[in-house]
Amino acid sequence: MAKPGRTKDDVIIKRTSVNEQLVDYMQDAILEGKWKVGEKIPSEAELAEYFQVSKLTVRVALQQLIGLNLLEKRVGDGTYVKKFDFSGYIQRGFRYYMHPALLEQVCDFRLGIELTCCRLAIEKADDVEFEKLRELCGEFTGMVKALSEYEGESIPDEKYEQISEVDFQFHHQICVMSHNELLLHAFDMAKIPIRQYVKTVFEKKIKGRIDRGQEASAIRDVHLEIVDALASHDIKACEKAYVEMIRQDVEL
Repeated sequence: MAKPGRTKDDVIIKRTSVNEQLVDYMQDAILEGKWKVGEKIPSEAELAEYFQVSKLTVRVALQQLIGLNLLEKRVGDGTYVKKFDFSGYIQRGFRYYMHPALLEQVCDFRLGIELTCCRLAIEKADDVEFEKLRELCGEFTGMVKALSEYEGESIPDEKYEQISEVDFQFHHQICVMSHNELLLHAFDMAKIPIRQYVKTVFEKKIKGRIDRGQEASAIRDVHLEIVDALASHDIKACEKAYVEMIRQDVEL
């Protein structure tokens, strides 16, 4: 069990902001690889002695790092370094941040992030990634066509959920194909409101068709247009299809 490295030239923890300094030292130990993923870290008593602070101070600092998903407490065993899950960490906070006005901003957010991903995907995506995108496109098309069995009946909410999830995965794949980690993180960070927005818009457009006396299963599949536009490096056609898909006021 390695303790955070320290030389005589390092700054010693002071009695002002002790907790913050202790958290910084332990974060550095993780980020610099002194404490490795999956490794058990020193006990509270050992850390308290090493840093010359109270065990309570150590316990509070450890709880902060556990809250950040950098450490995990195993009952009866000790505390271990976790592999940091950026998306999981963000989603825990996003659930408390959701509000109606935020959902209305999703369209602009998606157009900004995903159209940039489309441009990069045209340059960087490989054949395997395109094949995955086509598979998701085909899955979406098949599920929409299967709505024909509900003609004249109410479509169950679970169907909207299932189709919307495939829709979400389709757009996530485009972000993967951009090969830009920051853009993918941005999409993942907002996946709770994006998922909700996707379902809301899809359900609105399907019910709009039903109200107009049109077949729900005959909806125009813009996903295929996006795939074809990406494959042919036609960013203008891709942008046009994206706007039609994402905007709530466009009928399909």
